[in-house]
Formats: sequence, C-alpha cells, structure tokens
Amino acid sequence: KVNQKLSDYLSKELFDVYESFQPNVVVSTHSCAAQISASVYSLGVCAAPRIGIVTDYTLHPYWEDVPRVQYIVTASELLTYRCVQRGVPRERILPFGIPVHPKFNQRLDRRSAFRSARRSPKRSPRSAHAPCWDWTTSSPCC
Repeated sequence: KVNQKLSDYLSKELFDVYESFQPNVVVSTHSCAAQISASVYSLGVCAAPRIGIVTDYTLHPYWEDVPRVQYIVTASELLTYRCVQRGVPRERILPFGIPVHPKFNQRLDRRSAFRSARRSPKRSPRSAHAPCWDWTTSSPCC
C-alpha cells in the first residue's frame, strides 16, 4: 500500500526525534500520524502507548488499517458503535468525545460576532467563511 510505504519512509525520518525524546505517550489526531507512529514503534525505537483520536463523526477506513494503536478516542456513542461494527474491540475504545473549550459555548449576538472576526455585520454571513463542498453532487453547497 502507498500509505504504508509513505509511513515507513516518514518513520525513518522521525527515528532520531522519537529516540531522543522518548515520549510517555503518543497521541495522534490523524490516521496518517498514527500510522507513522506505529511504523516507528515497529522499528523498536519507542515503546510508548499510542492513542488515536478520531476527530470526525465517522470512522475513516485508514483508522482501521492502523496497527498497534492501543486506544481510539471516539467523538460519540454512535462512532463507538461503528468502531465495534468494524471490528475494533470495545476495550480499545475510549468514548471521551472531542474536548471543546467552554468559550465556544458562549452565545454572541450578530454584531459582536462580526466585530470579533473583524468583519462588517452588513455583509452576507456567507462571506464570513470559506465555501463548503457537497461531495454527493460534486458542487459547491453555499
């Protein structure tokens, strides 16, 4: 697989970093980083536990291919269920959710929100963010 070959190459590049730092734990928020840490582990450089944090609300197939990740942190009970359906042992799943700073739960009125983003409240709300993409129709959705 291309992903495995790339991980093997990058793990050799990071060999010295892992060897000198010797982390107590390796936390990956992307499956590629988790794959690289698993490759470094296979070289015998770092024996620290590896934890993968799935930041999506679905399990990307690459997470299924990551060997030797002791735990997977899931964002929801639904994602935990999907992980179990795909063969991830329940004892390896930590359903902690995605941590969100409390300040993101504070409600802002429109004028304050635009002022904090240094935008004019007279502009369309769509101009305040990047366009999104609808993958089902292969076209912009906003």
